[in-house]
Amino acid sequence: MRTFTPAFSTYRKQVAGSIPAVIVIGVVGFLRIRQPLPVYAAEWLGIVILAYGYLALYFRNTRIKAEPHSLSIHNAFGSHRSIAQQHLAQAVLVRSFAQASGMTAIARARLLILDDTGRVVLRWSGQTWTEDQMRSLADSLAIPLRVIDGPTNAKALRAAYPRAVTVVEAHPTAIGLGIFAVVFVAVIVAVFST
Repeated sequence: MRTFTPAFSTYRKQVAGSIPAVIVIGVVGFLRIRQPLPVYAAEWLGIVILAYGYLALYFRNTRIKAEPHSLSIHNAFGSHRSIAQQHLAQAVLVRSFAQASGMTAIARARLLILDDTGRVVLRWSGQTWTEDQMRSLADSLAIPLRVIDGPTNAKALRAAYPRAVTVVEAHPTAIGLGIFAVVFVAVIVAVFST
């Protein structure tokens, strides 16, 4: 049995790049109409506590166990599920998966473990898992590993593995615009209802 845990050092590099965006969001939020400073500070303190609480749970509890006859996945909240070895079909390692994020595309490694129906049973991102861990997991499970070297996006991956890519990954712009529209309407209603 081999146990894998997320690599905090890999995640720390990703967080450092997002600090300027958090500062901009904080300043814009402070400039909102009729927002007293104590209420604003309490909101941000609550958000920070929830975010760090989740991260602590994630890095403490998340475990992937490659057992002799199964794959066991333990999530951040302590629950787990197991998939029998005979249902694991193959692993796909995309060395440079371009995930749309706002106005830029962030390229990271991505590992997909597919079952015998072509659906994803485990999805690892290079944000918290190293490429060496991804290769080791596929080796430990004794399943075929297909490596895609060139830059790949969700559309290309969906063409090759139609059941492996979620709707959110396949249409990030549409989902983002939908979320923006909902938030925009909520802000308009909140501002004009007072």
